[in-house]
Amino acid sequence: SAGSVQYRPDLNWQNAVTTTRRLGDEDALNIVYEAPLGNTDDFDVTTDEIAFSWAVGSSLELAYHTARANAAFTANLETGESGTAEGDKTLKYIHAACMFLAWSILCPIGIYSAAFRWMCKGKDPATWFKVHKGFQATCFFLTLAGFGLAVYIVVDAEAPHFGDLHQQLGLGVVIVAVFQVLLALIRPKPIPKGQKKGGIRLIWEIIHKLFGYGDFLLSQFVIYLGVKLIGAGEIYEYAVLGWSGLIIIIYLIFWMVGCCKNGGSESGMSERATSASGAVGDTSVEMGAQFSTSIDKQTSEVAFVDEDDDGPITKSITGK
Repeated sequence: SAGSVQYRPDLNWQNAVTTTRRLGDEDALNIVYEAPLGNTDDFDVTTDEIAFSWAVGSSLELAYHTARANAAFTANLETGESGTAEGDKTLKYIHAACMFLAWSILCPIGIYSAAFRWMCKGKDPATWFKVHKGFQATCFFLTLAGFGLAVYIVVDAEAPHFGDLHQQLGLGVVIVAVFQVLLALIRPKPIPKGQKKGGIRLIWEIIHKLFGYGDFLLSQFVIYLGVKLIGAGEIYEYAVLGWSGLIIIIYLIFWMVGCCKNGGSESGMSERATSASGAVGDTSVEMGAQFSTSIDKQTSEVAFVDEDDDGPITKSITGK
């Protein structure tokens, strides 16, 4: 079947109990089969301890059950004692670490560098672009590594692919990430400064940013589902949610700081232009109008789709 459940007649199964019971509004048929331990590949008459797990399905059909125990139960056949046996989750933790590093640390830094370029000021005007490209490229390769590891884990467990919401949404995150890389490869030339933005370049920037922000938000939900699925505990679930919230809060803080910086810069330049016009006369009034026009252009460029070139968009009042 789809759940890889196989019937083995060579084990000589014998029907031990057949009962019916009520499950909500429906009747359920409960059948218990038994087989001698000696007929199995894993147990014999000398076995003193066995391990077993449980899983719950959402229907009465024979299929893979996604709700299952995080650890196997053990039973000692001699003493009757029971306990739990943790399975090896090393690969799952490595997968989780790759995805958390990629989407909760590297990706936010890449977003910050592009959205708030004033943080990357330096001698090289393209610093923000190099930071953005470097961190997002590293995020992408870590995502591929984590995705490949997840596929291996599912194959090794002989479980169905993309059988739960975490796997399905995680696949969506990877697909969008690949789309973003392909989109970057066909990036149109930037519009020269001073020219009105439009056409293909404008469409490209809107798509790039919408998918970028959307994929990041989706990744945070997928990471939360993964922490729940791995059974790490509620404290880790809250920690992941708190970290995701902190990333968004930091983004909003930077956004407000950027607004204040732009507003303060515009105010200061307007005051200097007004002072110059009052000191020189009619000629400087014309200069003040020119300065005001330059400021308006500069302010209008600070928008959602602002990505005119690989350097900062601001310039001094002298135009240098």
